[in-house]
Amino acid sequence: MHIALATSRWAHGKDTELSTLLDELHAIGASCSTPEWDDPSIDWAAFDAVVIRSAWDYPERPAAFLRWVRTVADRSALFNSPETVAWNLDKHYLRDVAEAGVPVVPTEFTPPGMTWHVPQGGEYVVKPAVSNAARHTCRFRPGLDDDRARLHVAGLHEAGRTVLTQPYQHAVDHSGELSLIYLDGQYSHAARKTALLQTAGPPADDLFFRSHITPDKPTQVELECAASVLEAVTARFGTPLYARIDLIEGPGGVPTVMECELVEPLLFFDQGPSAVQTLALAVLARLG
Repeated sequence: MHIALATSRWAHGKDTELSTLLDELHAIGASCSTPEWDDPSIDWAAFDAVVIRSAWDYPERPAAFLRWVRTVADRSALFNSPETVAWNLDKHYLRDVAEAGVPVVPTEFTPPGMTWHVPQGGEYVVKPAVSNAARHTCRFRPGLDDDRARLHVAGLHEAGRTVLTQPYQHAVDHSGELSLIYLDGQYSHAARKTALLQTAGPPADDLFFRSHITPDKPTQVELECAASVLEAVTARFGTPLYARIDLIEGPGGVPTVMECELVEPLLFFDQGPSAVQTLALAVLARLG
């Protein structure tokens, strides 16, 4: 088997899980490479499978990335599937999750050409609808930072990006964000991340990688919430090879979905000692 773990220039030195998965695949007999997804010299048909690992610069070029996804899927087995990736690339997918009956952080979308209005109430977060790693994400205080928020929105709109606005979830400040990892449709392990966004701070860039991450044991209610998200995804696209579902404590302590990461998430292998072997074996199993 010849397997590609697709990465990017932006991820060099940042994807600490890439070498771990590479070593595990080598250990179980696979031949592996780590090409950059946008390298025009790569013959993707030469691989039995392509696993999207850390194509972390795609938010700057989502159309080019989706063309690449479809091209690779025509020539090799792509994980996750192109349909899954296309759906999950844009955070409008949160609407579908909410329609499936799963609690989701309230979210408003404002595309370029439409007027953005300052949210009423408490602190709020503004970021692009296509984004990752908390990049270009800001936390604003009502009445104090609104002009700065308008400038941030204007910059995103000028770049042709739809703006996503959410109320800031203060539960993150005291209990963090819970990430549940699923491999080949089965729950693997969980990790808790500390809060990233500072009040009145600049747009985030690498802050995701500065979060403090510890192992965690989800409650039954949290497991049921995440399982509902995975069931909704599976009903649409089949079982994903990998999924990370991020939850926060919502009103009344109800687990609430922040994100469902199906494109290129960190999977926190350090917090689940058997996870990397499980993922490697799942890749080979899908190839028969």
